[in-house]
Amino acid sequence: MLHYSLWDLKVFEQEFLKFSPERLIKVQKGGASFFLVFDRRDYCVKFYSSFPGYRLVHIPVSRVYGSDVLSDLYPARVVRAKVLNNDRVFGIWFTKSKFEFAIIFELIGSHTNFVVLNGDGKVIYLGRRIKDGRGLKTGAYYSLPEKNIFVNTPQRVCIDEIDPSTVIKGYVCTSGEIGSWSHAKREDAICIEYQPYTYAVEKYFEDIEGYKKHESGDAKLIASYIDAVKSKFPHDYIFDTDIVEVGQLKIPVKKGVRVSKLVGQWRASVFASMSRKDQEAKSYKGMMEYTSPSGKRVLVGKTADVNHRLTFNMAKKHDYLFHIRDFPGAHVVIFTEGDEPTEEDIVFCANLALRHSKAGGGKQEIIYAPVSDICRRKGMPKGLVLFKKYKSILLEK
Repeated sequence: MLHYSLWDLKVFEQEFLKFSPERLIKVQKGGASFFLVFDRRDYCVKFYSSFPGYRLVHIPVSRVYGSDVLSDLYPARVVRAKVLNNDRVFGIWFTKSKFEFAIIFELIGSHTNFVVLNGDGKVIYLGRRIKDGRGLKTGAYYSLPEKNIFVNTPQRVCIDEIDPSTVIKGYVCTSGEIGSWSHAKREDAICIEYQPYTYAVEKYFEDIEGYKKHESGDAKLIASYIDAVKSKFPHDYIFDTDIVEVGQLKIPVKKGVRVSKLVGQWRASVFASMSRKDQEAKSYKGMMEYTSPSGKRVLVGKTADVNHRLTFNMAKKHDYLFHIRDFPGAHVVIFTEGDEPTEEDIVFCANLALRHSKAGGGKQEIIYAPVSDICRRKGMPKGLVLFKKYKSILLEK
């Protein structure tokens, strides 16, 4: 798998200096991507933070999707932007009134991340939770990753001696089954021109590598990859190449990645490409959905299997689980989006846990805790959990 190179990142730096506007007006997250939208600009910054092909590119604003994040930080003015650490790390500094912050893009393989820092250099937002030895978490001081912790992937065209500041447009070129992106039109291939250059990088990954997210047929293609890989390799097998062949399929994988992890990433991408209606039909079958007093999503499981999936597959560590104490009952999960639930939310969810339980009349205790404090012992039936620590509330049924 060919990934974004340091040279491409330097081209992006020059593009950003040309396209950089006065104000950041929106940050959106969709799947594994983050989008930075600027005032009065037709192009935005797209940061793709996961497999396949971690990258940082300019794309048309019309291709933005996902939900808003960090809404309290913008509108903000761009102060400066540059490649950091002589590595695949890029930073943009902003100011909003007297508040300063920075967005850091780390394009470093499996540790690729989107990080937001305050003026003191402390982390205030992380795109992904990654254990890489730096102790990167909200509230911690940011430190740059070590230089050259990845193997530099060569380009398919020789561009080492070309000044990145001179590159304006790029081409996606195909010759037979071989595809590449290039700074210049190739005579021996069919080439499509894209401007700016990094948009050609984006189109290369989408069109040539076969990952057309949000396009018809994508889910079927990835599903075929999943079936083929699972049929040939055990779940704990680690790939030693970037492409594998299964029957007639040439499947782009990633060297050093375990089959089970890759299959999980593929399934997540299939889910992300579904329509909202299809996602809800798949995720919420056997669940009831409510809205908490503060506007948070709350899901209630109807069966043991659904309770298990809700708590251990759908909920994040910072979401909260509510359950009746000492009686069978539904798992009630509030999706907190990283915030602490309000007192009104706690009472609301506790009442749901009480209502959807087999407890009798009278006062009953409902316990609750972040999902990070929930665990299971090996061999426990689905639906049964252990609270490592919890809080409780008494309610009348």
